Amino acid sequence: MAKKKEDTFKLVHEDKEMEFKLSDLSEEARLNYTRANEIASQTVRLEQQLIEMRFLITNYIKFVANELDENKNK
Repeated sequence: MAKKKEDTFKLVHEDKEMEFKLSDLSEEARLNYTRANEIASQTVRLEQQLIEMRFLITNYIKFVANELDENKNK
């Protein structure tokens, strides 16, 4: 059976780039790295939701503004 090659990760912190393998880290550091990635993924999802909500807000306000303009021109 072939041995699976371990992935190498890159981390940038305070303008310093570091490469490492998970096996290079202590158990606590692996848990912290995993948790940081989970939070980063959640943040990306929340940012996407925020963009979508802003889009909806803009459309709703535009609808109201258009209706007010139409009523004003009657």
